[in-house]
Amino acid sequence: MPYIFKQRHTFSFFFWSVPAGVILFFQTPAAQIMYPPDIGWINIKENFNAKGDGVSDDTGPIRQALGTSPQDYGNPKVIYFPAGTYRVSSALISERCCLSLRGQGPDHTIIRLEDNARGYDNPDNPKPVFETGPGGNAAHRNNIWDLAVNTGTGNSGAVGITFLANNKGSVRNVKIISEDRKGYAGLSLTKTWPGPCLITDLEVDGFHYGIDISYSEFGPTFEHISLKNQTTAAIRNVDNVAAIRDLYSSNNVPAIISKSGMIICIDAFLENGSSSNAAIELSRMYYFKQAARLYADNVQTEGYRYSVKTNDGDNTEFNEETPLTHYLSHQPHTLFDSPARSLGLPVRETPSFHPDNLSQWENVEDHGAHPDDWNNDANGIQQALNSGKPLVYLPKGFYIINNSLSVPGNVRKILGFDTHIRVYEPDVRVFQVAHDGTHPLIIEMIQEDETHESTIWIDHVSSRTLVLKSCGISSYRAGPNAGAVFLDDMAMDELAFVPSQSVWARQLNIESPGPSPKITNNGAFLWILGMKTEQKGTVIETKNRGQTEFLGTLLYPAVDFSNAGQEKPAFINDNSHVTAMYMLSSYSSSGNYPVHIRETRGTASRRLRREDLPVRSEHGSIVSLYSGFDSTAITTLPDASMHETGRFSQKSPLDRCLILTAPGAGFRAPEKYGEISLYTLQGRLIGKYFHSGTGVEISVQSSGGKRAAGILFMQCTGPAH
Repeated sequence: MPYIFKQRHTFSFFFWSVPAGVILFFQTPAAQIMYPPDIGWINIKENFNAKGDGVSDDTGPIRQALGTSPQDYGNPKVIYFPAGTYRVSSALISERCCLSLRGQGPDHTIIRLEDNARGYDNPDNPKPVFETGPGGNAAHRNNIWDLAVNTGTGNSGAVGITFLANNKGSVRNVKIISEDRKGYAGLSLTKTWPGPCLITDLEVDGFHYGIDISYSEFGPTFEHISLKNQTTAAIRNVDNVAAIRDLYSSNNVPAIISKSGMIICIDAFLENGSSSNAAIELSRMYYFKQAARLYADNVQTEGYRYSVKTNDGDNTEFNEETPLTHYLSHQPHTLFDSPARSLGLPVRETPSFHPDNLSQWENVEDHGAHPDDWNNDANGIQQALNSGKPLVYLPKGFYIINNSLSVPGNVRKILGFDTHIRVYEPDVRVFQVAHDGTHPLIIEMIQEDETHESTIWIDHVSSRTLVLKSCGISSYRAGPNAGAVFLDDMAMDELAFVPSQSVWARQLNIESPGPSPKITNNGAFLWILGMKTEQKGTVIETKNRGQTEFLGTLLYPAVDFSNAGQEKPAFINDNSHVTAMYMLSSYSSSGNYPVHIRETRGTASRRLRREDLPVRSEHGSIVSLYSGFDSTAITTLPDASMHETGRFSQKSPLDRCLILTAPGAGFRAPEKYGEISLYTLQGRLIGKYFHSGTGVEISVQSSGGKRAAGILFMQCTGPAH
């Protein structure tokens, strides 16, 4: 009988005596995420004497570090939790904005609630371990990265994290665990009002609910989510709009329960379901007009009786189809002949770069750029950029840049720590991306402060791929040959993209009032997973045969549209290819777009008007899917072959192993996979094998025709066909 151990991330290699042909699965912790000591943040151990030894009660020091300071957008708080287990006995609550909590990885930085903690024994009165705030749409720039929260045992009312962020904020690379699986919720987005925010690389084990979402605003975005061992539902949503990509659920209970609201789910594998449940349950809350909406594509279910169960208050419908491909719970809206599906643009993962070798990091302070001293720091920052190091970092604080910075092609990352930049002189290009580079350029955690109206923050004129991550900046300019762009949890103003440019956006917030469109797609390939807008004016204009796939979430104008004949449409499709799904929230009769879509094909123009759409609440609108494209006339994305499948939504997370072989020995490959690739430990491909899901006996041959012996590495990908 094989010894099997599940694994996920990295490998360590051990040698011991086992029979030939045994397949070994195991997990070892990912390496610690390293930082230099001069970031300028709060070190919870050094500055507040937290122990992190798993024994001492660190509640007091952490609460002191969180403090009770009021809103201060210009003075963010960044708290660093070095590796350790921090035992806490009560809630850690922040009621301020602009708070970032950072660890050294969820396998190394662990916040653990003590067992049978006081006040955590009542699931009818849930209580968080961590809570961010403040409530009421003011929780801007809150972030929790690279740590784990463990609610221990005997804490049936525990919530791992009650997270609130607005406009820009994220949970990244976080694990939330209930050791006895009896906590209430892993991640709670139930504080007024959650989102827009990005939840990515999240794993939740246990609890009644893995993720709990409520309120009608403001549309959280999820990507790379793994949920298992929940007892009521992996995800519960009440009336919000959630955009989800790459979801893995291993649960007997439903993977998604949505009561009103909208779920957009792309790339998911929902397994181990009970034959008495549906994988996804949609219903209507009694005080809402509409049942929940669902768009699902590439969603596979296993074990469940139904893939989707829909109850609109009057009727119940069941769908047994699996996988769900272009599944739409309600009728699409079309103005011309168009397929009843989303555009389906290829998706690329956001590039990343974080060297643990700190000799590759360059501090701008070593070149005379000092935060908070009111001097022009541009020369010092430029010298750091010219140092030859691949990562240049700006410690926490504010910097003044009064002349343009040119980013060399060898610089791979410009890293801030909620670092603020001020520009007082005219015509400054803060970061000029004019040099090509072998690797993408990543600009992360930089925040615009005061700026001259003529400033261009990002001047992207080279073909180099650019990643903007967790930044707040007003202006981006793409030159005629600009390379691909990734926008990852970004608050920005107007954007314009050029012909053949590829753009992938995850959690985008734009509140510019016009008169130009918030986004102009002039012949580009634009994929958006989660976007919230405010103010009137066109959200996206797509022209010159551009392609726009808008996967949620929320339009929130919050202004008056009294001049109905003069108002611009929310979306303009000018002889291009556009799909969109979203909800609009409005609390006044004149607070909605009179025209949601204007589509032109050839010389004919048609409009999708407010009165053509289902009503959300009293004055809002629902667009389950607008489809406006001609599938016979679509130009292929330049790198369409590079479509990347989500890490968690593949056939199973058990996808890599080591094999111990001996001459003449074979092994039986896992039955769930369609493709098995075998490598030596040095990375040389031995061969690829395919099978239909019934298992296959593989006898490994070396390139010379002799049977291979020793330790091999096996990569299993894709579902069996």
